[in-house]
Amino acid sequence: MDFSPGRKVGEIPPILIEINFLRNFNHLTPEGGIIWGEMGVSDSPGHVNFWGGNRMMSFAHKNGLKVKAQHLVWARHGESVFLPNWLFDDKAGTTPFDSTELSFHLKDFITKTVTHYDTTFPGTVDWWCVVNEAGSNTTGFIGNLWMDSLGASHIDSSFAW
Repeated sequence: MDFSPGRKVGEIPPILIEINFLRNFNHLTPEGGIIWGEMGVSDSPGHVNFWGGNRMMSFAHKNGLKVKAQHLVWARHGESVFLPNWLFDDKAGTTPFDSTELSFHLKDFITKTVTHYDTTFPGTVDWWCVVNEAGSNTTGFIGNLWMDSLGASHIDSSFAW
C-alpha cells in the first residue's frame, strides 16, 4: 500500500523531518507548484515557471520517491488560483480568447509541463492527475472556462496531448 501526504511548495522540511518523511512514505503528491494558476506558475501566455515544482520533484527524484503530479487541467472556482489571471477579462470568468486560442494555450501548458518533468526528473512522475473536477456526481459536467469554451472534448484532448 502506498502512503503519501500532500505537501505545499515551500514546506520542504528541515533535514530531520525529511528523514522521518522518507522513513514513513514512499511517494509524494505535491499540493502546489505545478497547478497552472498558482504561485506564479504562468504569469503570461506561453510562460511556465517550474521553480516551485522543481523543488518538490528534485526532493522526490533525489530520494527515489515516485510522484503523483497534479493538476494539469482544473476549472476556476470564484477567486481561486487554479488558472492564471491572464486567461480572463474579469472576475466573472469571461476570457478574451476564442476556442482555438484557448485550446492552444491549454495544450501548450500540458505539453510543456509534462515534457519538462519527464526530461528533468526522468522516472519520477508515475501518475498525473490530468483533468480534475470536470463533473459532479449529481449534475454531470460542471460549467467552467473549459466546458463553456471548448466543450467536453477538452477532456479527451487533455489526455491525448
